[in-house]
Amino acid sequence: HLVDVNTPYIDSLASSGIRFSNGYATHHTCAPSRAAILSGRYQQRLGFYEIWEVQKGIPEKEKLLPQYLKEAGYHTALIGKWHLGEKAYNHPTAKGYDRFYGFLGGMHDYFDPFIGDSWEGGARGFAPIFDQTDTVRDINYLTIEFTDQALGFIENCGSLPFFLTLSYNAPHVMLQAPPEYIERYEGTKGKYRMIRAMNKVLDDQIGRLLHFLEARDLRKNTMIIYVSDNGGTRINHNWKLKGAKSWFYEGGIRVPFIISYPVVLPSRTVFDAPVSILDIFPTVLAAAGIADPKDKEPDGKNLLPFLIRNHGPDPHEFLYWSSDPYFDRWAVRNGDWKAIRESEDLNGKPGVALYNLRNDVGEEKNLIGRYPEKFKELERLYRKWIGGMPPSLVGDDEWTPNGNGWMYKYKESK
Repeated sequence: HLVDVNTPYIDSLASSGIRFSNGYATHHTCAPSRAAILSGRYQQRLGFYEIWEVQKGIPEKEKLLPQYLKEAGYHTALIGKWHLGEKAYNHPTAKGYDRFYGFLGGMHDYFDPFIGDSWEGGARGFAPIFDQTDTVRDINYLTIEFTDQALGFIENCGSLPFFLTLSYNAPHVMLQAPPEYIERYEGTKGKYRMIRAMNKVLDDQIGRLLHFLEARDLRKNTMIIYVSDNGGTRINHNWKLKGAKSWFYEGGIRVPFIISYPVVLPSRTVFDAPVSILDIFPTVLAAAGIADPKDKEPDGKNLLPFLIRNHGPDPHEFLYWSSDPYFDRWAVRNGDWKAIRESEDLNGKPGVALYNLRNDVGEEKNLIGRYPEKFKELERLYRKWIGGMPPSLVGDDEWTPNGNGWMYKYKESK
């Protein structure tokens, strides 16, 4: 039942810009990666190792990308999913966004404005859609609603430069779509029918955004970055990549990544060197003409020089991934080499491995027996890197109940 979805508007972003064939999230789940995107630093530097640190959220003192842009005169908005904390000090409007319309947690019902996930309430707890800090009572299908709100924000900016984080949650669970889209895929069975419908809505809404920008002569001078915060789930089609969300195999961390910026960057270009969502922070600042921040040293690289020339050294010699050090799950990429330690491999057995991704993108051939010293070298580098990171944001005496975990255990017991 694994089928492709026709996505002409997402495809048009790639054809009008640069597609990264080795684009990476910094984690195999969403919240830690989102912390890295907006802070420009490995989330481990913030003590944000896993999804459960969201109960504390982004530290109050951590300055985020929209704050720098706002100071430079940009009008800023977050439309959609936040999932970086529900405290007053890390609410989107306290972290540099003039406008916020969306939800604070990790998932949400697409039709009901009050149902989503929360740490206390489980997967279907009370989790309202917010307009700034006010709850919203009526919504369109959420993917369409977010586009409506995004277009309204751009319209209201007038001649002001703007920074928009349009954070769609589709096709994240809960799996829901408008009936007219579901009907299009009558021949597709089970969950795949709903996923196809959700992805088609998403592509149509990206089309609305592109047409809106073009009609106002804003498209050529607007940098659009299309990216995911983790790989697809096990029920998605992850190409030939091994694993899925929740794994440090390629299927969990290699993600769609496109930058389209017609006035500056070439079109119909594929960039093969490894890049990271960490690179978004310095690349956006550079495009906006904002100097490198003096109060932090981003881990990402400004990609514009690499993309304009499309030759020279790779942006990153090493890329790192890790869970909470207690679990000792990690990966390191160095050129074509990738070392990985997973608590379990896909067959349920503890595993360490070394792969050459140029020759084996599907991570099928473990080369650790042939090149043990290369694995040891990369492991030493990882241990040194992780050894310099602070502890988790959440102390041993600060844990709150994981409502989602309780909900799943309850369902399994039934």
